[in-house]
Amino acid sequence: MRPSSTRITATAERTALALGGLFALVLLGVAAVLAWNLWRHVEDEAVHASANLARELEDHATRGVASVELSLDLIAETLSGPGERTDPSSSQRLLADAARRLPMVRSVSLADELGSILASSDPRNEGRVVPPEVIATLDRPGTAPISAPRAGRDFHAEGEARDVGVHYFALVKRIATPAMARLHLVATVNPDWFASHQEVMRDGTADGAALLRYDGVLITATGTALAPPGTHAGGAPFLARLADVPYGEWDGAGLQGVASI
Repeated sequence: MRPSSTRITATAERTALALGGLFALVLLGVAAVLAWNLWRHVEDEAVHASANLARELEDHATRGVASVELSLDLIAETLSGPGERTDPSSSQRLLADAARRLPMVRSVSLADELGSILASSDPRNEGRVVPPEVIATLDRPGTAPISAPRAGRDFHAEGEARDVGVHYFALVKRIATPAMARLHLVATVNPDWFASHQEVMRDGTADGAALLRYDGVLITATGTALAPPGTHAGGAPFLARLADVPYGEWDGAGLQGVASI
């Protein structure tokens, strides 16, 4: 009888070990499912937070650019009014008043058809020439006339060594005066005004943020998206994904190949 008892005991032990192993596998499976669900929840929360941040930054940037465009429209309407003169002395006061009201603007200038600055809210710009690349933004179809960022604080400071790392971008508007002269209104804008807002808003929410033109030219960026202003991200796949939608999500390579959501 002793051998039979030994076999029963051994069988019971193997059964117990098998059940224990199965129970451990079940626990591991449950733990894996819970971990996967937690990871998905964290990722979904991160995507949701990033999407909300992007919408807020887009609204802030749109309102900023729109306020500059509105100011240029009002100046153009004034200069185009009947009996209005466009001599430098009368125009300079109008331009200076507009620049003071817009914290993101460095200067507002009035230039002739060839880009020579006739009057400016910053007198140091007078006599300078608006770069042809800036004027050419008027002929870019379907988008606001926003130039690519240029090195320097303003027209008068382009290329100065003390302004290394400082940039501006410009908004341009073409107007016709009562005398039928073709003139340009040009506002130079400080991209750091947008970058500062990005830094404040993304704190603890996103690793980086970037503001680009629709054609992929970088205006300003912070954090992991940091790249020199004017960098062209035309080949970035997320631009094609978001080309026809006002908002969207992208999970893949972002600026400079950095993984982005």
